[in-house]
Amino acid sequence: MNTTPCSLILGTEATSCDAVTYDLDTYTTTIPFTGGGSGTYALSASSGVISGDNPSTVSAGNIIVSGIAEGTNVTITITGGCTISKTVLASSCKPINTLPFKEPFNYTIGQALSAQQTWSSVNTGDDILVIAGNLSYSDINSTGNSISFAGAGAESRTPFTSTNSGAVYTSLLISCTDLSAITTDLTNSYIALYTDDTAGSTTARLWIRKNGSQYQFGLGAGTSPDTWSINLYDTGTTQYLIFGYDFSTGSTVLYENQATPVTPNISVINTTPLVNVGGLMFRQDTAANTPNVTIDELNISTTLQTLATKDVTKSKINLVKSTVVKDVLTFGAKANVKVVNFNGQVLKSVSVENGTTLDVSSLAKGVYLIKGDVNGETVVQKIIKQ
Repeated sequence: MNTTPCSLILGTEATSCDAVTYDLDTYTTTIPFTGGGSGTYALSASSGVISGDNPSTVSAGNIIVSGIAEGTNVTITITGGCTISKTVLASSCKPINTLPFKEPFNYTIGQALSAQQTWSSVNTGDDILVIAGNLSYSDINSTGNSISFAGAGAESRTPFTSTNSGAVYTSLLISCTDLSAITTDLTNSYIALYTDDTAGSTTARLWIRKNGSQYQFGLGAGTSPDTWSINLYDTGTTQYLIFGYDFSTGSTVLYENQATPVTPNISVINTTPLVNVGGLMFRQDTAANTPNVTIDELNISTTLQTLATKDVTKSKINLVKSTVVKDVLTFGAKANVKVVNFNGQVLKSVSVENGTTLDVSSLAKGVYLIKGDVNGETVVQKIIKQ
């Protein structure tokens, strides 16, 4: 901003990080100028140290400000024959995370996710925030804190090792905690997506929508969803998702509540195959489209992740008395038990004692998992329903 006529003209600045680490780094900005040597000027900066060429004695050159803390804007003020003020937007000197990347969100409660060294803000607006506590899910030992967002606001992106072959998979715990702001059923919104290694958005996107009093997940091969999972979830319940992109098939895939991933619940071939994947972004759409969600225990890897469980064949605990059943399942231990199919759907959930029976006659013939917590040990056993 020029407050009086001035022959000194400042050009477009260039910024560069002095280092890129997981600590708080500094950056340098270089501002070209012309029209110098026409007066005596005094230079000051709101942060950092000024060096470079002196516009009082040189007609053209560069003003350099170094040692500015990343995330801090700097204002350069020039006074003398005229007054010039220029603000340079801060650089984010954040490293690229190495895969596999585990994110427990172990940050200060109330801080913006994009303020952390492993994340960057993609635009401006209401921040995705770190909140206290964890989501609970069988076979996952949640640590740190979690994150929450809703409605419109800024996106947060975590960069990782650029990948252009094989596959990339992201597992996370997610709970939709409030749908009340979504007034129209089946309104589409995507809440997570992969980016390329230049931070450009891709069409590999995880969608969510309100369906009655429940919610469901979908995938899109372009800028709109193409397919939705048949699974509907109640608000306040926690789901374990694996969201991935497979370069060999050019497909985006989604596994829901599969402790041992076998077949995606849904998949879609992307309209244009991705060249590379180099980041994951969480997205906020609008108040009428994005529900309140909590996310925890994020893991990004090039291999499918299997939750750690113990099979009773390797344990002294006798969770069920027979692994081949027809109409009635008999238990051999006190536990909170779930009957789960191989799509990860919980079909029955009961508390049992030694000798308790459960009617399973309504289940289709096939293989199921019986999961229970017994004396602090998670036990999983396969049964065959005849």
